[in-house]
Amino acid sequence: MERNGIVCLRPEGELDYATMEALRDRLDALERLRKTVRLDLGGLTFVATAGLSILLDASVRAREMGARLTFYHGRPEIERVLKLTGVDRLLSFEP
Repeated sequence: MERNGIVCLRPEGELDYATMEALRDRLDALERLRKTVRLDLGGLTFVATAGLSILLDASVRAREMGARLTFYHGRPEIERVLKLTGVDRLLSFEP
């Protein structure tokens, strides 16, 4: 959904090797269009290391290209994975 020039994405379910390409493709397409993106992690129930790599890669690419990619916090189990892996310190979260 796009509102006021900001595209909000909310992946649902598991973000793992089997599902990561769809999110990567969507983020890549938005990056090419230079869209501001907010990625809401609230719909995720599981994030594998492959899914973490998608989040990190997208964040790094956005910074390198001068784009804006921010994240909304997810469920407690998702937040725990982000904190345990240190990924939470590398992503820009909305308050």
